[in-house]
Amino acid sequence: MVRFVHRFDAIVRAHDRAPYLAFACAGPRPDDDLWDAWLVFVPLEDGATIATDRETTQPSLDAVDYWVGGLSHVYLEGALDRASGRTPRVMSPRRLGAVARSTTPRPRVPRLHTPRGRITSPRTTRPR
Repeated sequence: MVRFVHRFDAIVRAHDRAPYLAFACAGPRPDDDLWDAWLVFVPLEDGATIATDRETTQPSLDAVDYWVGGLSHVYLEGALDRASGRTPRVMSPRRLGAVARSTTPRPRVPRLHTPRGRITSPRTTRPR
């Protein structure tokens, strides 16, 4: 499930001076207990909402919150520039659904351990 982590107070301006509000979001990874976090920029004027790719991976939601607390305005401007250099991506229901599906518990499959040393086939152990 995607979590809203923080709304930044300052307005972030894109390279073309367009104003955006910045938000930090996070979601659990499907295969482990880590959290991915990214930034979302919502335009104050015309334009599409822009989301960055993963900006960080942290061991907990509290760690994501701590990471967000250290982000500077300059970092946000750079993230917006990086994200807007590509085709703008809207936070689509498809992405939200993919993250939501990733939180569904999955059964853990135990690892199979093989004995150390050479494993021989029954064919090679038959007398000739």
